[in-house]
Amino acid sequence: MRIEEAITEARGKVVNTDTTDLIAMLQAKRGMTTADVTMGSRGRGDSPLTYKVPKGMILAKGGRVVVPAGERFSIATVAEVHEFAEIELESGIEYKWIVDKISFETYDALLEEEQSMIRQLRQAQAMERLQRIATASGVDLDKIETKLIG
Repeated sequence: MRIEEAITEARGKVVNTDTTDLIAMLQAKRGMTTADVTMGSRGRGDSPLTYKVPKGMILAKGGRVVVPAGERFSIATVAEVHEFAEIELESGIEYKWIVDKISFETYDALLEEEQSMIRQLRQAQAMERLQRIATASGVDLDKIETKLIG
């Protein structure tokens, strides 16, 4: 039974359910949703598991998140984000929360900066080699138009 159905069923009558189910229903009512994530390499290889998504956390398919996995934490890939919480109340599963989402913006910027520095260093090394060759050959580089391919 989905959360929305359980809430509808619960209105106006008492439902025989345990505390975990009641908390899940309240969380769904307050805007909590769920997402399916996979633990495999880049989201491949494992069956998706459903985790609760903290209110306000915006996830997208393919995004990376940190999730509890036993005594440790794992990085997982978002396979699907549900519009409404998809928790099976009668399943007995204790759904866990996504800890945080991972942003690769800083990491990608560092990689880009590093690649730029490597290109500049290689270009400087090529100029230095060219200067040594020109000096050894008696060629004046200031009189020759040179262009390095970078």
